[in-house]
Amino acid sequence: MRPYLSRRRKRRMAKGFRVPRRVELPSIDDRPVMTSIGHWEDDSIVYTPTSSVRWRTTNELVSGLVFIDKVLARTMAAANQVTIHRFAALPAKYRQTHTRDRGAENLGYRELEAKLGIQCFFAHPYHSWERGANENLNGLIRRFLSKGTDFATVSNEQIRHIEYLLNSRPRKRLGMKTPYQVFYELTGVALQH
Repeated sequence: MRPYLSRRRKRRMAKGFRVPRRVELPSIDDRPVMTSIGHWEDDSIVYTPTSSVRWRTTNELVSGLVFIDKVLARTMAAANQVTIHRFAALPAKYRQTHTRDRGAENLGYRELEAKLGIQCFFAHPYHSWERGANENLNGLIRRFLSKGTDFATVSNEQIRHIEYLLNSRPRKRLGMKTPYQVFYELTGVALQH
């Protein structure tokens, strides 16, 4: 009967193979209402689940500003290093909240809170739509790369170019202004490369 099962596995998976992590994390339900600039979401994009090279995508919710960085390891330390590096250039008042998924690389949030003075929140498990702006961003990034592109072969210059194209693209929700323009108008901080 196994060939007729939906997954057609020759062997059954052992029960209890994956043990769910029971970790108390700050919930997205407790995140304050976002009426000002400085609220961020982030995520990782991977080429294949076995690849150690991933891209870290971060976006600001009011202006739509985008940061894209290459991460060379699947660790909390590597993800935090990239986030700290990108956020360090921003004044503290524009680093209010940071919403993430519950991936293992995101669990080092206390270091971010201590070094950046930002509050971290986590979406509910398997609720990617709670970080909808970032999921949309990841879809936009995939438009620049043909299917099957290995992220390890994409240079940092190409990543910066994709980031520039996304940040300099007029958006209807911003009144046909670009994320660079809106971020500068609201903060006085010029980030354009």
